[in-house]
Amino acid sequence: MLRPISPGTEDFSTDKLALHSAFILITLICLTHLFCVLSFLTSPGFLPFALPLAIILAIVLFLNWKETSRTSRKQKFFSVGTSLLVFFFSLAISAFYFDLSWDGQWYHQAAIYHLAEGWNPLLEPIRIFDKNNDISIIHFPKASWYFAAAVFSTFGNFEAGKCINFIVLFIALFTLYSAGRSFHLSAFRSAGLATLVVLNPVVWSEITTFLVDGLLFLYLCIYLACLIVCLKQFRLVYCLVGAMAVICLINIKFTGMVFFCTFALCGLLYTLLTRKSRGRFILLHALVTIVAVTAFGFNPYVTNTAERGHPLYPIFGSKEYPDVYTQTGEDANELYETPHNMMGKPLGLRLFYANFGRPDNAPYAKAENAELIWPLSSRISDWEAYRFHETRVAGFGPWFSAILIGALVLLIWLGLLNKKHRWPLILSLAAVCCSILYSKHLWWPRFGPQMWLIPLIPLAFCLAQPLSRKAGTALKLFGLLIAANGVIVLFIHMQWETSSSLKLRQQLSEIRKTHKPIEIYVGWFEKSMHEKLNAWHIEYRKVKKREITKGGHHELVSVVDGYPNMILYRKVE
Repeated sequence: MLRPISPGTEDFSTDKLALHSAFILITLICLTHLFCVLSFLTSPGFLPFALPLAIILAIVLFLNWKETSRTSRKQKFFSVGTSLLVFFFSLAISAFYFDLSWDGQWYHQAAIYHLAEGWNPLLEPIRIFDKNNDISIIHFPKASWYFAAAVFSTFGNFEAGKCINFIVLFIALFTLYSAGRSFHLSAFRSAGLATLVVLNPVVWSEITTFLVDGLLFLYLCIYLACLIVCLKQFRLVYCLVGAMAVICLINIKFTGMVFFCTFALCGLLYTLLTRKSRGRFILLHALVTIVAVTAFGFNPYVTNTAERGHPLYPIFGSKEYPDVYTQTGEDANELYETPHNMMGKPLGLRLFYANFGRPDNAPYAKAENAELIWPLSSRISDWEAYRFHETRVAGFGPWFSAILIGALVLLIWLGLLNKKHRWPLILSLAAVCCSILYSKHLWWPRFGPQMWLIPLIPLAFCLAQPLSRKAGTALKLFGLLIAANGVIVLFIHMQWETSSSLKLRQQLSEIRKTHKPIEIYVGWFEKSMHEKLNAWHIEYRKVKKREITKGGHHELVSVVDGYPNMILYRKVE
């Protein structure tokens, strides 16, 4: 395998620009998290200052960091400018879009509002909220909620809190590009590979929402890029960016901890096989994990253990406080979120249906069952399924099944071509595959977004070596197929998000102009709708669904057509 190049001393380079911008931005996210925690320990009045202080301190740390002492002023200026441009662009585009995801309106938004309104998750970890999935709010990791609450408190625009999705997208792009350049990939190949990674349909299906699965994938990729570079040649800047990515990964979702441990274990096996510095590897990973769980993740990991006997409650529980499945006597994901013909089936069969099926969101929308089809045979009309934020069948795109077959061919070719690549390749793919085997629910692309890496890993190994003209052309075509597959989902979903946000804004504006109250059925979206209507200065009275459907009513843009809990309203004359 090619060795990374040493840190450059040139006055200006795109890879240093990308890496330094990534460092500033991810430092900004981590500092905002710490300042939010500080506000919980001191005064809620400090929360509006958490984000501005984090921005200033992140820039000051970068400019005064010894690592950048050989960096020219021009390079530093462009790095800071790029970071600020990314931040304000992310802020603006996020403010335009409404979060119209189901879980986002059910409990993610409610959690952020409660944090901004003064709920202290450190001193008051257990609290009752009204019909907003209390268990999830109280016990789930809160990194994205802290950041969103800080943005909301600073700028007064709630939807702008989703800017973290775009910021982390750029961090991943920058880090992956820089990592590719450190392995002597051309700027074009590095940028192309980084783009293919972030074209993951899970990322783009959730980028305008408060859902966190796309963030989980991006943080994981940032960590992997930094890990791969440091395994070949330790560099402090990559170590720090990777460490901060791990902190965010562990505190974005419970499965982040599980996925991190799986990939770290495969990295440790690589150090054992290659006789690398495994002592430093273990020490750094242990230190980062402790900091992530205690300083950054006091709630939920410490509070869950203290209050409910298990750090991963309610997924796992104790004798006194059983897990959620024992409490309810049912598996909600199995009963309500799984295509009927996949219920009770082994994970392997579920994965086959999910990746070789016709694009659909069964058991919702048009069908209750998943339907198998030949690769590349889906109809354009099937692609309408990508309006959903969590497409279940063919969720990685309509052509992902063909891409998986192409990846198998690449793997065979790589195994025959270069024996030096075998162990790194095997361990990389083993980490992805093993991380999906923890739960029968990880067939769902939303829950196992790292499956997108299966074709990209062999592609990256191929790009890192000299190629014949025919092999290069074949790889370009394969890359174009992956790109087209991702762009299809991106285009269809973002078209729905854009038109829906425009329509909802128009609806709310027209209702406000009447200066008359409305009757409204909010269902499970009580807190999010209450705050939205108040922000638009709309008076309302809640009514039950059967009451509002007796007479004429309208649908307020709220969820994708085919999902339950569409918001209904009518004007009060």
